[in-house]
Amino acid sequence: MPECREVERVFVMEYLHRYNPENDMECIKVFNVLDALLEEKSGPVVLSAAKLFYAFIKKLKINSSGILGDFMLKLSPQIIRFLKSPTNQEFQFSVMTFISDLCDEGFSKLFPLKNHLHFKPKDHDNCRKIKVQLLFRFCEMNIIDGLEKTNEKDDILDYLLSQFSYQPSIDKELVSYTCQMASLCQEIIEKEKSRYGLWV
Repeated sequence: MPECREVERVFVMEYLHRYNPENDMECIKVFNVLDALLEEKSGPVVLSAAKLFYAFIKKLKINSSGILGDFMLKLSPQIIRFLKSPTNQEFQFSVMTFISDLCDEGFSKLFPLKNHLHFKPKDHDNCRKIKVQLLFRFCEMNIIDGLEKTNEKDDILDYLLSQFSYQPSIDKELVSYTCQMASLCQEIIEKEKSRYGLWV
């Protein structure tokens, strides 16, 4: 019976994505209902609530930065729990897919997740691909932010570069993202030279 209830709640939340609120107060009512569901033990319920919560944040007409920040603060421990536990791989893949779709402002709040995105022997190819995508996105954001977290960025890059021998199924992704990072670094260096009138 509890499983039935879980499926029903997930189904209802999936259906509510069709709802178009008339105003921000309608969104806030939805947030108040979903808030408790973000603390559930059931992974599918939490993920469905998170997807719906985020969808309604994007429907707000007011500045949503504060609500987005609070949402990410509440959700982060749950995401870490899902990635740490030996749960169903497909569910973990769904969690990482949701993370990958977050806007930059939301995604930047998840930097501690990098420590839970190491490759595991049982990871399937799609799981490996999305992990490498997320890790390189953390690097990209740090580079764009002015290298404020240089050590963390270097740690991620060192880890990913060390995986070339062990992850043949995602070699193309590793090469592609590494080239993108090198290009981005060069672009920023050129901008800094131009900004300060430095020429080599």
